[in-house]
Amino acid sequence: METVDEKLKKYIELTKIAINSVYPVNSEGELLIDMAKRYLSDTFYHVEKGDVVTALVSIVYAYAWLDIGVYTGKLKTDKPELFMGD
Repeated sequence: METVDEKLKKYIELTKIAINSVYPVNSEGELLIDMAKRYLSDTFYHVEKGDVVTALVSIVYAYAWLDIGVYTGKLKTDKPELFMGD
């Protein structure tokens, strides 16, 4: 069973890959990427504070912004296997 720290590390790396694999179709897509980047930043803030549970929640939110963007067609990706929506 993975620890919270292991899950956090895995999801941070996955989210970084996902952010780099998407591009916006319109201004709403740009906003979704911006939100994902903000939550990724929040993740690092919470890690620095030692709050890994909140960091894990933040990274899940970061990924969710990207996933919903692909699902709704506001983001396109060259790695569709990373997302539910494509």
